[in-house]
Amino acid sequence: MKRIVLLLTVLLLVLCQVCALQAAVSITQANGQYKVHAAAYDATVAPDGCLTNLAVDGVEFLKPGVDNSRGSFYIQNGVLKLPDVRVTGENSISATGDLAEITYTFSDTGMVWALKNKAGSCMSFLLAIDPAIKFVKVGGDQFRSTPLSATGAETSWIVGKKKIDIKGSSKLWGPWSAGLQMWESDLDGGESKTAVFSFANASPSEAKAVQNVQLGMPADYDGFLLISPSNARVFQRQSRYAGRVLVSGKTDVACDAIEYRIVGKPLKGTISGKWQRLAFDPVGRRFNKEISVPAGGWYSFDIRGLKSGKVVTSKHIEKFGVGEVFVGAGQSNSTNNGQFATKQQSGMVSCFSGNSWEVRDDPFVGAHDGSGGGSYYPAFGDAMYAKYHVPIGIASTGNGGTTVAEWDTGGTLYNWMMTRIRQLGPGGFRAVLWHQGESDAKTPSEKYYTGMAKIINDSNSDAGWSFPWFVAHVSYCFPENPSSTLVRTGQQMLWDKAVALQGPDTDTLVGDMRDRDGKGAHFSPKGLSAHGKMWADIVGKYLDSVLGK
Repeated sequence: MKRIVLLLTVLLLVLCQVCALQAAVSITQANGQYKVHAAAYDATVAPDGCLTNLAVDGVEFLKPGVDNSRGSFYIQNGVLKLPDVRVTGENSISATGDLAEITYTFSDTGMVWALKNKAGSCMSFLLAIDPAIKFVKVGGDQFRSTPLSATGAETSWIVGKKKIDIKGSSKLWGPWSAGLQMWESDLDGGESKTAVFSFANASPSEAKAVQNVQLGMPADYDGFLLISPSNARVFQRQSRYAGRVLVSGKTDVACDAIEYRIVGKPLKGTISGKWQRLAFDPVGRRFNKEISVPAGGWYSFDIRGLKSGKVVTSKHIEKFGVGEVFVGAGQSNSTNNGQFATKQQSGMVSCFSGNSWEVRDDPFVGAHDGSGGGSYYPAFGDAMYAKYHVPIGIASTGNGGTTVAEWDTGGTLYNWMMTRIRQLGPGGFRAVLWHQGESDAKTPSEKYYTGMAKIINDSNSDAGWSFPWFVAHVSYCFPENPSSTLVRTGQQMLWDKAVALQGPDTDTLVGDMRDRDGKGAHFSPKGLSAHGKMWADIVGKYLDSVLGK
C-alpha cells in the first residue's frame, strides 16, 4: 500500500511539473495579433500569419519592416500572406494561406515551426535577422561576425547573454537591405519541413569565443594568432614553379623566436620540410613576411614559438597550396543556379567565401546571391588541376538576374566583388571570369560595351594593380530566345578593343545542357560540366602563353 501511495505521489509531482511547464507559455490576442510569452522568449504572430518579433534576453532577434521583411515570412514572387490565423492547441498557432501554411508550437525553452509549401513550385521561407545580432556559428564552424554567406542546416546565434540554436536552414546569406543577415529554408513544391528553435544560456566557452571575435580574433584564439596561411587557402603562383606566401600573425605568449616548416610535394623538385627561422618582433610579438614557396600542394604548415629554445606555443595548418586563383562574377550562371549541385573529383579545388577557404562541392560559397544549386566551378577546377597539377582557388561573387548597370562602380555588387579582390591582394589571383549578358539581351551594344569597360577599368584602378578580365559570349535566355545580337556585339567590342579577353561562347550549350528538360536558362549537370571545361580550355590557352616553360 505504501508503495502505491509513493508511486501516486511521484506521478502527481510529475503532472504538476508538466502543468507548470505548460503554464509557462501564455498566448493572448489583441488588435488581431497573438502575443506569446514563455520563460525564455516573447514572440508576436501578426494577422498575416508571420511571426514578426522574437525577443530573447530583452534583445530583438528579427527585423520586420525593412524592404518587404516581415521578420519571418514565405516568399514566392513576393511575400505570402497567411490570413487564416488561429490558436490550434494549448501552445500552438497555425496560419494558412492559398500557397503555404505554418504551425508554431511553443514550449518553455523552445519552438517548433512546421512549414508546408502547398504550391507546385519551389519557394523559400526566410528569417530577417536584426543587425544587432552580431555572431553566428554554422554547424561545427566557429562563431563569426554577421552578415555572412554559408550553407548548413544548424546554426547558433548569440543574443545578449543567451543563445538560440536553430535547425532546419538551407543557407545563410547577406547583407540584404540595411545590412540584414538572412536565414533561408528552401522548400520544393508540396514539401514540408521543420524549423526547431532552442533557447539557453550561452556557455562560458561560447561567451569567450564571442569575446574573441569582438576583439577581431578567431573564435578559438588561444594566445597565438596565425593570420596567414589559413587552411585550404590557395596562393597565386607568379611563375610556373613558384609563388609568394604570406606568413603573418601575432602571439601573446612570451617567446623569443618563431620557426615554421612546410611539408608536401611540389610541382617540381622537393621541399626540405625542415624548421626555418622567421623574422619576429619580440616586443610587438608580431611576424609578417612573404616567403617564396614552390608551386604545388596540398602542403601542411607548422609554426611554433620558442622561449630559450623550448616550444611554448604552436599552430598547424592541414593544407594550403600555391596554384591558380580566379574571381568569378556576373549573373546566375556565374553562381550556384545550376539545376543540381555538382561535385569536384580532384579534391584540389578550394573556394573563398570572404571569411574562409574551403575545399568543397557545390554550392561554392561567397556569391552575393547566396544561391545553393550547381555551378561550373567544380568542373572548371578539376579540368585546370588535371592540366596544371596545382591547387585551384575560386572566389565567386556574382548575383543572379543582374544587368551590367547593376554592377556599376560604387554599387553594392561592385563593392562586393572589390572586397574579394582587395582581400586577395595585388597579384593574389590570375583573372576575373565574367559570365553575364542574359539580363542585357535588349541593351544596345555600345551601352553594354561602355558599361563593362568602365567596370573593368575602374576595378583595376581601385585595386591598384592590373589584372585581366575574361568576358564570356553569353545571351541565352530560353530555347525560343537563344541569343541576342545586341549583347553579343557588345561583348565582341570588349575583345576587339582589348578591354577584356575572350571567354567561352556558352550560347552554344543548348538542349539537354539546360535545366527544365532543355527549356530553362540555367544549366543541367551535363551543361555545368561542359561549361567548366569550356572555361578551362580558354583560360588554359592564356596561361600557356604567359607562364612560359
